[in-house]
Amino acid sequence: MKEKIKTYVCKSCGGEGPVQDGVPCSVCGLRHYILKADTGKFETTGNPIGTTVEGDPNNPLGRRVENRPASGGASNGYRDKYGRFQLENSGPLKNGRENEPHVSKILVKKLRELGYNVKLLVDDAHDNRGEDGILVIDDDKFTLQIVTIPFKNLWEDLSVKNEATLSGDKKKAVSLLHEAINIKKERYSPSDREKMVLALDLTHCGALVYPNYVKAYINHFGDPVKEYLFKSVWLVGPTTRSTIPLSPFHE
Repeated sequence: MKEKIKTYVCKSCGGEGPVQDGVPCSVCGLRHYILKADTGKFETTGNPIGTTVEGDPNNPLGRRVENRPASGGASNGYRDKYGRFQLENSGPLKNGRENEPHVSKILVKKLRELGYNVKLLVDDAHDNRGEDGILVIDDDKFTLQIVTIPFKNLWEDLSVKNEATLSGDKKKAVSLLHEAINIKKERYSPSDREKMVLALDLTHCGALVYPNYVKAYINHFGDPVKEYLFKSVWLVGPTTRSTIPLSPFHE
């Protein structure tokens, strides 16, 4: 007996399409990703601070990230094989300075997973000197700077309407990453940046954590460590799985 294909309402335009992971909508062409219990395709992180369901960031066919933090809001992200993305945020979500402890924690955990001997000093950091934290890696100290992706309309709509969406293509994703990096590049001198680890806060836009976006960024704007003299630049999502280097530590 042939299995009947169910339909769903497209999250982008309301058109109908088959319930298959990554199948494009017949109206707008965007792909959405339906949670499946297939081993290795999705990973769920559950703890006292919320739950995140996420696909493999390296999957060339597309990815879905659904984040439910303890704040009570929700941030969903989708990315298709063409590099198009869509972000859907709703409810109370921490961002900016309020979310810095989460970003710091995830980055430190990721660095430890990669084999770095690292600890975070928060009490020793001085915000007036541009320090969101101090990273001690082996015997070296580095300033940690965290920057929120400049989704001005996204955060304004969320505060007013309690929900917000943003979509675009690979070019727009890369442009947003560059805009965030440029904020810190313009604010600090080369001598300050040489000892600075820059973390881009993608907690509520995990779909932008994608190695192909990193490659496109490097091809278009160059390596920010070489061009702007940062010590290292990271894309930090809601979990360590959604955290990758835009430019890793250079020897």
